[in-house]
Amino acid sequence: MCAKTGLRNFVLVIRHVKMENAQEYCSQLHQLKAAIDEKRLELSNRYGSSSIKTTLDRTYLWQPVNNYCSLACKQHLEEFFTQNTGKFWEDGILKLPERCSSDNEEDNSIDETQDTAECLVPCTKRRRRSTVCGSARVSSTPTRQRICSADRAKLIDKALTKMIALTLLPISTVSNPGFIQFMNVIEPTYKVPSAPTMTVRINMAFEEIKKAVLSKLAKVDHVALSTDCWTSRAQHSYITVSVYFIDETWTPQNYVLETQEMEECHTAQHLSSKLQFIIREWNLIGKVTAIVTDNASNILAALRLMNNIIEETEDVTCSAHSLQLSIYKGLQIDDINCIINKASKIVAHFKHSTVATNALQRAQEQIQSEKKKLIQSCRTRWNSTYFMLERLIQNRIPVETVLSNRTVTSSAVAQKLEVSEYDWILMENLIKVLKLLQMAITFLCSDTMSPTSITRPIIRTVLDNHIQINEDDDNIIHQLKETVVSDLTDRFRLNWDESESPNITINQLASFLYPRSKDLLAEPVAVRSKIRSIIAEKIHHEETQHEEAENTQINCLDFLFQTNSNVNNPQTQLSHYLAEPQISHNMDPYEWWKNHEKRYPSIAKLAKTYLAIPASSAGSERVFSTAGNIVTAKRSSSDPDLFADSDRFEYSETKIQIWIRIIRIIQGFELQ
Repeated sequence: MCAKTGLRNFVLVIRHVKMENAQEYCSQLHQLKAAIDEKRLELSNRYGSSSIKTTLDRTYLWQPVNNYCSLACKQHLEEFFTQNTGKFWEDGILKLPERCSSDNEEDNSIDETQDTAECLVPCTKRRRRSTVCGSARVSSTPTRQRICSADRAKLIDKALTKMIALTLLPISTVSNPGFIQFMNVIEPTYKVPSAPTMTVRINMAFEEIKKAVLSKLAKVDHVALSTDCWTSRAQHSYITVSVYFIDETWTPQNYVLETQEMEECHTAQHLSSKLQFIIREWNLIGKVTAIVTDNASNILAALRLMNNIIEETEDVTCSAHSLQLSIYKGLQIDDINCIINKASKIVAHFKHSTVATNALQRAQEQIQSEKKKLIQSCRTRWNSTYFMLERLIQNRIPVETVLSNRTVTSSAVAQKLEVSEYDWILMENLIKVLKLLQMAITFLCSDTMSPTSITRPIIRTVLDNHIQINEDDDNIIHQLKETVVSDLTDRFRLNWDESESPNITINQLASFLYPRSKDLLAEPVAVRSKIRSIIAEKIHHEETQHEEAENTQINCLDFLFQTNSNVNNPQTQLSHYLAEPQISHNMDPYEWWKNHEKRYPSIAKLAKTYLAIPASSAGSERVFSTAGNIVTAKRSSSDPDLFADSDRFEYSETKIQIWIRIIRIIQGFELQ
């Protein structure tokens, strides 16, 4: 029958209908319905309406089209498909299942809520009723599996590569039977790659991203680096290097460049050689303004050996690490150290006793307190001491309840862990001081919004407004503040002897170029003048080296009116910049420079150089926080070469971190 052929052809066409063409095919569907109506009327008049209706219904010509068109009239076909994306649409293509509706004669109508696509496909064969059990049915049509196309397989490969990197999974995951079974359910015809194949793909992905990063680095004139070292459980030493710069849109960028093993002793000479090798590998010769490190003497000596490669070799130590050292010195006061040890013993008791831990949870429930576990301090991280004391104070009532319960805690143990009321008060006072310092360190450790320019303003504000010594301070707290203030003042050279010429640091120069601190309120008046004169010299030197012809020409009108066209000479720019109001801390300094770059081109170029220097080396240190998860106890015997060459592609915080940071920070920068 012609109508049957037309419907079949229509179904074949509509299987690959683009969503934007749905209205057109909806119109064709109505035309097809009209043709079937006309044919049905003709046959009914000739042979009788009853037999013809049954015949048409059995061949699924009239009933499916009628229902389908009715649905289209009520909801509009394109809207129906859009609202049922999961059923019909995949990547903008209409996909209809390759199976027919049942030809049960009792189904005189089709439910409009069922899978409408089933009603469109005509039966090529009449299914017979099974004689087994009278009403059972057996389908002779084999189940077809969707073939995984080459494009889809490539998409899955790419997603699998990202998943392994982003979730810190080993490459051997692809060989895991559970994962293979999972993929067989998700995409039965997809061939899961082997571990060696996956390694090759991740290596290729890394090389592609490395080229992209090199391309971005080639566009900038100056960069800053940060570096840190770490030792694994297997006593293998590693060094990592991160790069920081401000791009053409005044957006701060940072990437992890390298994580390599340090087989040699960490001498100044070896560290210097390793850093120079990395700088050459990434084509950064002549571009490195400064390298931010911790306060270790060997790395500081290494930087002094590189004075022909980097511009600034002094006063570029990690400000967060310097602040931590000052705090740690204050915590070594005998009375404070005693209370910290006592708190640590209490936490250790609950950590080592499941009975005490369960009792603590019950005590928290009784007072309707949030169930928070106690935190143990770590000797290498002072902020863990702050978090330990804070959590202990939050759980004071539950802890005291458990320690006083003789069915849970023996008298001998309770006596050893006894905390007096004065001790609790001292903990609370310690937390008040440490909380302010913790907030300062947290801000200094930010990768994108913490340039070295904010270091001195923050330290000065903390000393003057937050941990100043008060008359009503407890003797121990007074001693803590005095120790921290004195050490910070010396480390950051906040005091200046007027009899001596001020030694201007890179932090001070950057502060002047930072719109939030350009007035240099944290500096003495004489120091401010010295900073401005140094900036003026640097701008003049930069202009002398990169002087452009158009900036020195005087056009005709300027000559007639005796006006120099070069109104934006360095001295004029500096005068106008000084007259600019200092912006508030709620305004974006990078956005400010983006809007004022054309007005102060010489100063902006210098600002882009110094504001790229981070306040801390936390970016490099974070690499090893994840590296500790990579080289776990089970993996600690791994060959360092594997970690440097293979595992760096397995995990996010090694070389593959470049790829991840591009995905997270530079949105839309994807692999092709």
